[in-house]
Amino acid sequence: MTTKKTQAMQPRNQAPARASDRQVGGTHYKDMAVAPWDAMEVWMTPEELRGYHKGTAIGYLAREGAKGGDEDIAKAAHHLQRLVELNEGK
Repeated sequence: MTTKKTQAMQPRNQAPARASDRQVGGTHYKDMAVAPWDAMEVWMTPEELRGYHKGTAIGYLAREGAKGGDEDIAKAAHHLQRLVELNEGK
């Protein structure tokens, strides 16, 4: 049985999908004509975008014990994955 938790995880022997190719916790952003991340990457400076991903990851980690549990950890990891990709120029 596939759960939200297992959907967010990639097998260790496979390269993970790009962060912008997936969504943790639903499809509400992927279903939009323009995903918020895509808009932010156009409108924000690189420094602003990095700060957004760092701050959002911190927020998810801060609340995981009280609200989202493992899914919040997966969401934080998703934002950190995108931060690494931005730093690598992907």
